[in-house]
Amino acid sequence: MVRAFLVGFIDPEYIQYFDLDSLEKQNGSYVADDLRDRADDLVWRLKCKDEWVYLYLLLEFQTSVDRWMSVRVATYCGLLYQDIIQTQNLRQNDCLPGILPVVIYNGRYRWQAPIELASLMEPIPEVFKPLQLDVSYILIDEGRYTAVELADNDNIAAILFRLENSQTADVFDQGLTCLVEWCKRPERASLKRAFTIWMKRVLLKKLPNQTVPDFSELEEGQTMLSERMDDWQENWKRQGLEQGLEQGLEQGFQQGAMDNAREAVIDVLKIRFANVPESIILAVNKTVDSAHLKAMHREAVRSDALESFEKWMNK
Repeated sequence: MVRAFLVGFIDPEYIQYFDLDSLEKQNGSYVADDLRDRADDLVWRLKCKDEWVYLYLLLEFQTSVDRWMSVRVATYCGLLYQDIIQTQNLRQNDCLPGILPVVIYNGRYRWQAPIELASLMEPIPEVFKPLQLDVSYILIDEGRYTAVELADNDNIAAILFRLENSQTADVFDQGLTCLVEWCKRPERASLKRAFTIWMKRVLLKKLPNQTVPDFSELEEGQTMLSERMDDWQENWKRQGLEQGLEQGLEQGFQQGAMDNAREAVIDVLKIRFANVPESIILAVNKTVDSAHLKAMHREAVRSDALESFEKWMNK
């Protein structure tokens, strides 16, 4: 399962260094006094050029984007390092292994939070930057993948993502057929029960106002879906329209706020310095991070000359 996920969704530039046959599951629960238990996360390790690298999969089953995810990633990686130091009895001359943090997100709205911790910080003098904590993560936003990108019927991760993304009962039924076929191989029997439980969770999420009868086998769920296809299709369609309208409104509000922020920066520059080069206006309009736009607005107010602002932008 994890191997299929890595092969299907992680940049091949990373994968080429890994020995996928060396994958080993690790203890995945790291608890601190002021943090909740991360028992839902998965921690694996695998060899990278004869050295162990830890793969930290953060499972974010939430409906909203967490702007501060990179802060959480930094905290969880620190907890993982503490556990490695304690459980492996590292000596003074030993080195810590690398960590590859991966955030898997299946929320309704597309992920827009910065993936680098540095993007969340206020601008500071260059001399202090090497002293600041920084971390980034690989984001897997299930909803960004198209049906074509998820068409691999032999990659279990792609099949599960397709089921999560399905907007109609027909598409869900097609994905479920692929899942049933995938599970037929004897060596995959142990995963079948887990996928049955998972499928019920997905159905409950997609059909919140419908009664989903209990079933213990994937084939039963497939039969039940076929029998109720007409009733559920209408519910699915209505829910999809409601979600599409809500998502469109939220994205519109977000885009409007970004446009206003860019206009505010440009207005300050024009009021203070009159003739603003087109190159600066273009750079401002290309900025997509709200935190950076906020810092840019502050710098536009503080700069004593347009050259100072431009120098700050080019740092």
